[in-house]
Amino acid sequence: MCRPDIILGRDRLKKSRFLPLERASATDYYAIQDDSSLEERWNQALATLSRLPPGEQQLLQRRYMGNQSIEQLATNSCLSQSAIKMRLKRPHDQARLLYKRGGLALN
Repeated sequence: MCRPDIILGRDRLKKSRFLPLERASATDYYAIQDDSSLEERWNQALATLSRLPPGEQQLLQRRYMGNQSIEQLATNSCLSQSAIKMRLKRPHDQARLLYKRGGLALN
C-alpha cells in the first residue's frame, strides 16, 4: 500500500490546503484563495525578481517563464543538471524570502 505522507513528505502535507472532492464547491475554492488579485501578486513577483542579480534573474526566467527543462538549461550552460538545480534553488529560496518580506508569501 502506498502511503501519501511518505511520497509527499509530512511537512508538505501539513502545509497544503485541500478539500475532499465530495465536499468541495466553487465557493469553498474561492474562500481559501488569497485576498490579493492575481495582477498584484504578479507585480510583486516581478519586483522581487528584479532585486536578484542579473544572472540569477535570467536563469529563473528561462526555467519558469520560458519553460525550459533542467536538461536544456544544463546543455545550454555547459553545466551538469545537478549544478543547474542548485543554481535554481539558491535564488528561488532568496526570492521567496524577499517576497515574504514584501508582505505576500509564495507557495
